[in-house]
Amino acid sequence: MDLEQAKKVFEQTDSALVDNDHRYRESLRYYRNMNDIVLPNRSQKSKADQEKEKPDDPLHKHDSRVSSNFHQILVDQKAAYVGSKPPVLDLGDDKTNEKVMNALGDEWLKIIYRLIVEASLAGTGWLHVWIEENKFKYAVVPANEITPIYKSTLTNELLAVRRTYEQLDPNDGQTYIYDEYWTDKEATFFKRKQGSTYAEMVYNQSVRLIDSVNSDQLDQVATMNHDFGVVPFIPFNNNSDKSPDLQKYKGIIDAYDLVYNGFINDVEDVQQVILILTNYSGMNKKEFLQNLREFKLAEFENEGGDDKSGLDKLTIDIPVEARKELLSETMNNIFIQGQGVNPNDLKAGTNITGIAIKMLYGQLELKAGQLEAEFRPAISQLIRLVADNLDISLKDKPIKQTWTRFGIQNESERADIISKLADHTSKASIAKANPLVEDWKEELEQQEKDADDEAKHPDPFVPQPPIDEDKSKDDEQVDDE
Repeated sequence: MDLEQAKKVFEQTDSALVDNDHRYRESLRYYRNMNDIVLPNRSQKSKADQEKEKPDDPLHKHDSRVSSNFHQILVDQKAAYVGSKPPVLDLGDDKTNEKVMNALGDEWLKIIYRLIVEASLAGTGWLHVWIEENKFKYAVVPANEITPIYKSTLTNELLAVRRTYEQLDPNDGQTYIYDEYWTDKEATFFKRKQGSTYAEMVYNQSVRLIDSVNSDQLDQVATMNHDFGVVPFIPFNNNSDKSPDLQKYKGIIDAYDLVYNGFINDVEDVQQVILILTNYSGMNKKEFLQNLREFKLAEFENEGGDDKSGLDKLTIDIPVEARKELLSETMNNIFIQGQGVNPNDLKAGTNITGIAIKMLYGQLELKAGQLEAEFRPAISQLIRLVADNLDISLKDKPIKQTWTRFGIQNESERADIISKLADHTSKASIAKANPLVEDWKEELEQQEKDADDEAKHPDPFVPQPPIDEDKSKDDEQVDDE
């Protein structure tokens, strides 16, 4: 890519880069339980209220800033519900399945889980694929580093990807902003010093050019060709409009934080008793407090008549019940808007029926279904790239994906249903539904093995069926003939 052309493209996509970075950092901050309430410039009161009150309000000295981690709970709920078990892939035969799964490696489960979290935080999670030493590699890229460029077609096909990140250069000790521009054929690398403009941007000569015959390094260039035939970045969308989860309920979380911290502030302020002295005869406040502690007395001047001399204390009334009700209602709304499972609804004990559990998980299932619908084509694209690298042709072949939800279940109820249907259901279906079975195919193989062992080595203490003598004679006669 030409340097001048790259400068124009980067300038035009800067606004999208900044918006994406702001949205991702805010969502990540809430995920790490750093809500707006904890920010130094965050005030619990409106500007109008601040102007009316004095800087030193004697009635409200405490300033609690406790952050609630509802966003992390909701995101982890969805990630665990959908991604605790990666989708089971079926490519047509066991050998192909084994080769592809070996190429995906041990990181497959971890990658799926992280992609769900990234998609929930940013609206889209991004997976980068590449070939290293003839091996297929893939990794999740932070969503705020990626700026996608799509074709203006109905299919919304990915045209190119701009990746931007900052990194310290150990050679000169300065921080640089690195830009990468990836297309379906090549990648071009650029860099500029932190704080500089695109006028100072230069090529980043970071790609080693190797002689494939002699394995010698010839030169370092700024452009790298690849043979994927597509942009080697796969988008994993959170939903159809690629929106993050936080925007659905951020306002309600902020409201909860304000009420909760206001409650704490009032409780702390109540503990600080404010004494009101009328016609106190002395001027030394330390002397007054010392007499009050040691002698339990205080001197006042009596002016006679309708005299109001004396000591009183100022207290603050806290509307406890109203605030408890508001906190409870706000918390319920957070889980309703966030389509999650409220932990308070699971306090009914261990006797929750399967229907009740399905109702509790109803909203979460809707959200999980949207994510699964977006992840399926992305996973299929990844599997086809893996297969191409292994010289396995999957052209026009469907890739079957079986997703498993991981939620609280009534295992005894499931086992009872399986027991009642065992005589009218195939062994494969029973093995799939068995709550104790993780791999149903392995379970069927183990059952066949156990049956063969039992036939070869019957239990001597278990009565065997009687031998039919007439049938035995008939069998012997057939053998003689």
